[in-house]
Amino acid sequence: MNLTIDLAKLTGIVPTLSTEAINNSIIGLAPSIKTFIAVVAILGPLSIAGIILFLKKIEQKRPDRIRWR
Repeated sequence: MNLTIDLAKLTGIVPTLSTEAINNSIIGLAPSIKTFIAVVAILGPLSIAGIILFLKKIEQKRPDRIRWR
C-alpha cells in the first residue's frame, strides 16, 4: 500500500515539476513569441492529424495512389 501511495505522489509531482520548468523558461520571452508558441502547439498536431485523415480518405477511394510503409 505504501508503494501505491508513493507512486501516486510521484506521478502527481513529475508533471507539476515539468510544467513549472516550462513556464519558467517562457517567462522571459516577448508576448508575441508566447502567442506563436501557443498557436503552433495547437495547430501543429491538428494539421498532422488532418493530413493523415486526408491520406486515409484517398487510400479508400484509390488504394494504388497511397503506399504506407
